Amino acid sequence: MRVLWGLGSAAVFAAAYTIAADLSDGGSRGANMGIVRGGITMGFPAGLVFGGVVSAVAGNVVAFASLGDL
Repeated sequence: MRVLWGLGSAAVFAAAYTIAADLSDGGSRGANMGIVRGGITMGFPAGLVFGGVVSAVAGNVVAFASLGDL
């Protein structure tokens, strides 16, 4: 399962960078790559905090159900 998770994660990151590069021109490519990297870097810890808060306030079932809603 860990191998599949790693492959999927690598594919998503590569696709995100490719889309950012394709949609930006030469002058804004660095800024767009920085935004993508910031989202990847901050998204993981923000998800942990969000899950912990929802779990503490509403319980584990709601925390896992809200993940499906995202």
